[in-house]
Amino acid sequence: MYCDSCPKVLLLKDGSILKKNGIKFPQLQPSDEGWEFYDRHLIPTYEKIEALFNPCSCGGRFRAWAVPRCSICNDYIFGSAPELDKPINWSSKHVFVTVSSFIDNEHLIDKGT
Repeated sequence: MYCDSCPKVLLLKDGSILKKNGIKFPQLQPSDEGWEFYDRHLIPTYEKIEALFNPCSCGGRFRAWAVPRCSICNDYIFGSAPELDKPINWSSKHVFVTVSSFIDNEHLIDKGT
């Protein structure tokens, strides 16, 4: 997930992190009840995932729909940010890491367990 304020990246490497935290992606098709255009039905799931992690060192938050930023000018690499009600589902295994990155398990919020 990209930071919503700077070029840093949170690398989600632990394939079981969602299961460990009781998060399951809804597997909805367009004809299913609850399905919404632009994958809006995934927003509550994204918010649960985002809540697992500490803020970025810049003060921003790692967001499921944030887009990569340039490490020089901090502008969006793809030109603009997505509309908040139209999240982008990044299903690619590729990521732009231009400055630094954090690893998921190292950046989890400590819940005192």
